[in-house]
Amino acid sequence: AVGEFKEGQKVCCCLRPENITVSKTIPGKISARNVFEARVIKAVRQAYFYKLTLDCGFTLSAYITLPSFDELNIREGSMLVVSFKATAVHVIKR
Repeated sequence: AVGEFKEGQKVCCCLRPENITVSKTIPGKISARNVFEARVIKAVRQAYFYKLTLDCGFTLSAYITLPSFDELNIREGSMLVVSFKATAVHVIKR
């Protein structure tokens, strides 16, 4: 993320849930440089997708389609790999 902030200034980094990619294993060559292991804290069905609440040392929310949820056999407590591109991060002043 790029911004006009001073060193030491408090900021908040925000990610939209639809910009988080979820997988069971560490992907091969991908353009996303932010890759974390995450545990599923909660999975809530919302119409045509699931909203996942994830713990990867910090809390993330991710959206995943119903077929992907079933295919990956995701349950609360499941371990996943999440990734996102640096350009997906929005930095705002605290």
